[in-house]
Amino acid sequence: MARIEPLESKDAPPAVRALYSHLRQELFIEPNNFFKTIAYAPDLLGPLISFSRVLLEEGSLDRRLKEWVILQTGRLNHCDYVFEAHKQALSRAIMSDVIGERRQPLDTSFLDESEKLALRYAGQITANAVEDATFAELEAAFTREEIVELTVLASYYNFICRAVNALAIDTDQLTFLAPQETGS
Repeated sequence: MARIEPLESKDAPPAVRALYSHLRQELFIEPNNFFKTIAYAPDLLGPLISFSRVLLEEGSLDRRLKEWVILQTGRLNHCDYVFEAHKQALSRAIMSDVIGERRQPLDTSFLDESEKLALRYAGQITANAVEDATFAELEAAFTREEIVELTVLASYYNFICRAVNALAIDTDQLTFLAPQETGS
């Protein structure tokens, strides 16, 4: 059970409702329990929405790989919320249900070696134990831009997992919107 009830739109002040609208326009999702809980601190919510959009929608890494890294981070942090939300996002991106349960290791047998390396690196970031050998492999497989993006992505989702777990935010379904559905 959530330690702080999500702030529903009907109960939110106008500035928060505007941020919910911004969320729909930036990430094309309905406000979920994570964003509705962070909404109690609206000065944090706006930048989180924008930063999440940049991490997920921009950069040089493939969205599918980003979702795998987020799943790995959620799984290793024992964060059902992040794991389930991004399991939905990955399933939507690859149009199949190949992910399994959070408590089990991810089936990565069909990923290429650089994708497996990215997941191993995300795991080492989560454990705060990045090995020099792993980093050397990264430098051979990814550009510096991709390494920085991968590092920030895994680090950001470690932060998200820790906030979700500390606040015991209840898992909910992501509701994806088409760009034309984003009106307030």
